[in-house]
Amino acid sequence: IRQLPSDIMKVAANLTFMFAEAGGILARYKAAKEAGFLAVECAFPYSVPAQDIADVLQETGLKQVLINTDPGNLEAGELGYAAIPGQEDKFRDSLERSITYAKALDCHKYDT
Repeated sequence: IRQLPSDIMKVAANLTFMFAEAGGILARYKAAKEAGFLAVECAFPYSVPAQDIADVLQETGLKQVLINTDPGNLEAGELGYAAIPGQEDKFRDSLERSITYAKALDCHKYDT
């Protein structure tokens, strides 16, 4: 990522909501790059293998700055497990999956 002056607002394209017209999630990364973004976020990238996303990040030069913890089955109304008694194992599994993705995507707090 190139160095930006400290007085410039930094924004990331939220691929969960933006560039839907481009198609699937990998196409959205490319559309964000074409639109001039340097960084992206995606709430739940878990429908695509982490390596495929890492490859498109490498190809485009984009920086992944945020992902959310895997919520489980959104279609079934699941939105995470942390506050649900008895779901500790599912929470641990979803957290571990999210950490795996974050590491593969080099997604961590950065200050540029």
